[in-house]
Amino acid sequence: MPAAILSMKFGGTSVATPERRQLVVEHVRREREAGRQVALVISAMGRRGDPYATDTLLDLLRGQGGPLDPRTYAFMFVTGEMISAAVMAHTLELAGFPAACLTGGLAGIRTDEVHMSAVPLHLDGALLRETLAGGRIPVVCGGQGVSQVRGEFTTLGRGGSDTSGVLVGLLAGAQRADIYTDVEYLCAADPRVIPGAPARERISYAAALELARFGAKVVHPGAVRLAADHNLPLRVRSTFSNHPGTLIAGTEDSCPLVGLAVLLEVRLAALPAGQRPPDEVLAALEQHTGMLALGCADGPDMLAAPAGDTAALAGPELARAGLENLRWLEGLSLVSLVTRPDCRAEIEARAAAALERAGLQAAWRGRSERRISFALPAGCWKPAAAALYQALAAYLPPNEGLPLPDGGAPHRDKSPYMEAK
Repeated sequence: MPAAILSMKFGGTSVATPERRQLVVEHVRREREAGRQVALVISAMGRRGDPYATDTLLDLLRGQGGPLDPRTYAFMFVTGEMISAAVMAHTLELAGFPAACLTGGLAGIRTDEVHMSAVPLHLDGALLRETLAGGRIPVVCGGQGVSQVRGEFTTLGRGGSDTSGVLVGLLAGAQRADIYTDVEYLCAADPRVIPGAPARERISYAAALELARFGAKVVHPGAVRLAADHNLPLRVRSTFSNHPGTLIAGTEDSCPLVGLAVLLEVRLAALPAGQRPPDEVLAALEQHTGMLALGCADGPDMLAAPAGDTAALAGPELARAGLENLRWLEGLSLVSLVTRPDCRAEIEARAAAALERAGLQAAWRGRSERRISFALPAGCWKPAAAALYQALAAYLPPNEGLPLPDGGAPHRDKSPYMEAK
């Protein structure tokens, strides 16, 4: 019987220093000793300010002023992962594990022609599988591919290395994709905001996707969506411990309230009456730009633009959809509750009452099958999150038997649960 294969994705903080890269080696060693083959996906090393971090490299371009050509942006973007993959492959070689570096294109990821936030169109894992069959560990550059028509560098968007982890799992025929980050588990809320927020042993694809889309930055929504489409289990784990992490799979959520997520900075605009684009257009807009289409509780549907590159990326897409003259509400945060579908209406009523008791007026409220979102002035998100969590504690289970170190605060360099200001 052939050995089971795992895709193992490691984020920038996991490979930022020689000591942390040795932790990666030990995770590889554990899986290899258990009889598994592994394929690695590696992000650029560190965060802005570190020499080879993606934002540090992009700042070399931004610092000169003027708009960035998308091709130039992608060319610079992919450089950090190439450096990181080469360093990690050499580290594995020194530890006795033969390894080979592969760009996203060499690994077989073919995308559309959108340079700054591409969508995978075709996968060809021949070279990746040949590398595995030859006894070498593929070390794949995360967050990138090549365009299917022109063969140019493309990026999968910010956070796209998680998506690469899933793509490499599909290319390699893996049994699972493990996303290594700097938290032990996916929790019901950011433990720094809600101390003691329970950890999740497992969570459904649908709930994980809603949490990821609306601010829980532990795993990228594109990765969850792709894993769900192909029924590939994901496990969120920590580079800094051997805790089992949270399994994201085709399971039913056991608790009525799965989690709470916050987008700290967001702009909202109402879609003009009778001008709502088709669902496939809105889905493409989200994939390419991060723009979110929201159903409204009372009134027209809305678009939400999270902070970051969303506005710059979305302008041309909105114009193509005939939505270039939208009126945006600024200075908002979006607090969202992700629930089981059968419990959403009851939880929504209790949540609205809790905000009213706390004297917090939502500027807008919207819902989907398993999510309720409240838009509040940006300075109100923390008391709103606390009020909602306290009022809805009865809908949350305990930690499901999972140990959290340091009194319930998993190791992290900064909270990945919410967007940084």
